[in-house]
Amino acid sequence: MDTNREIETLGIVLYETRFKNSSKVIEILTKELGKLSIVVLGAYKPNSGLQMATTKLVESRFILNKVRENYYIKDAKIINNNIELTRVTDRYITAEIIIEIIRKSSIIKMREKNVFELLEATLNILKDENLNPNIIKAGFMIKYISLIGFKPWLDSCILSGSKDFKNMYFSNQEGGLIHASMIEENMDIRKISIDEIILLKSLLYYRYIDYFKIQYNDKILNNVSVLVRDYLFYYTEIDYLSYENRQKRLNDLGGD
Repeated sequence: MDTNREIETLGIVLYETRFKNSSKVIEILTKELGKLSIVVLGAYKPNSGLQMATTKLVESRFILNKVRENYYIKDAKIINNNIELTRVTDRYITAEIIIEIIRKSSIIKMREKNVFELLEATLNILKDENLNPNIIKAGFMIKYISLIGFKPWLDSCILSGSKDFKNMYFSNQEGGLIHASMIEENMDIRKISIDEIILLKSLLYYRYIDYFKIQYNDKILNNVSVLVRDYLFYYTEIDYLSYENRQKRLNDLGGD
């Protein structure tokens, strides 16, 4: 049985760490195979062509060899080095938060391509300094949680079908909007305004290029960001402390 096969795929590096003297271990999100951990032998050797292609945030076209259950890089061609993100601290930290979310959560089979394309689009729009990175981050989180199977219900009360949006709450447990008349004792809910519902739906359904059209203020964006963050944490195993440490760095720079 042939256990050695060659695979070509686009990939974005989520994580890298040095291994022994001249090698590194990386984790990449690929378009066809989802997340892969790979040992890059000799990455730091002077004649290696893989050091830059296996740097965090870099997107490359990889040719991989699979030997039994292990993957090795035969060749890599850089498609987008995303170097612009490393030059602006708040955008780089936002990118770190985004890739950490992907690293620490599970991707449903058959959704690998969608998640890859979302990350690719997110990193690209994050380079645009005319768009607030906080709205990009909130948009990524609600798009991502929807892609991996937990799309929130925002069109009406999930229990009664009511569209009385003036009296709505949001429930992580129920997965969407709850009308005040349906609230039961000990429900974990939070009040949500009409403006916040509109912003949530815009973040979910608009393309990033259309985010420039969204009307919001900092208070509404902050409320929605916290709601989406908590909803994401409810359905994944993301490290809350790791997220908060990165968020604190953003806040220290004047973020939300």
